[in-house]
Amino acid sequence: MRFRSIVVGLFIVSLGMTAWLYTAVPTGFLPEEDQGYFITVVQAPEGVSLSYTDRVMRQIEQEEPDIDGEPTLTSTLTSLV
Repeated sequence: MRFRSIVVGLFIVSLGMTAWLYTAVPTGFLPEEDQGYFITVVQAPEGVSLSYTDRVMRQIEQEEPDIDGEPTLTSTLTSLV
């Protein structure tokens, strides 16, 4: 009977901890408000020229829609050696 009391007590404490964690932990992985950006990585084949990569990035810029009539894309071209 003593063992049963300990188990029931631990169960009640576990329920209380679960309720506390439910209120303390954020409700989702995504923020409530949209941050307004996304990141795209473009990896060109090895040995291509910088102008080729720039041309590909310009094509991607043309595909990205404007929001509220304003451009929303900023490109950064880097080289990892």
